[in-house]
Amino acid sequence: MTMKKKRIYMKVLLFGVCSSFVLNLISCKKDVEPTTHFHYTYQNKTNYDMNIEHWIQGQKKVFDLDDASSIVFSLSLGVGSSHCSVNDSVVYDNHCMLYEADSLKVVFDDGKELLYVSVIHENHSDSSSFNLFTIENYLLTEQGNKTYYEYTFTEEDYKLAVHGN
Repeated sequence: MTMKKKRIYMKVLLFGVCSSFVLNLISCKKDVEPTTHFHYTYQNKTNYDMNIEHWIQGQKKVFDLDDASSIVFSLSLGVGSSHCSVNDSVVYDNHCMLYEADSLKVVFDDGKELLYVSVIHENHSDSSSFNLFTIENYLLTEQGNKTYYEYTFTEEDYKLAVHGN
């Protein structure tokens, strides 16, 4: 074999190895879905301090919401992972979002209460403009892979409340 043929074979072999390497790199690229973020903000504009009792499967969690303040529940969903946070503090719990509750009770500092029952967990259909389980009652904003829901407690919510037992 002549030197010229050896060089040609060497170039072809080198081209084949490089092509094979590049194709291998391209085929190993993973298409990773972007993380999706959901943020639920609850604002208190009632002139009363309040708390929200989150009931699920007989377990109660209480979230304080002082007058003129807000609380943010965030859920981030990615491929094979998710996490939930309340006011930027990560919560290691499967059910931290308010909409996952069986029921929610809003208790104002003067003892008046509002009770919301989940349509999913009960054959209950409260479609009023004040039901926290009705997504249409939230102000919705979307920005890329982030969705923001906002509910503002107002004096109207307070007027609907009744004194608890």
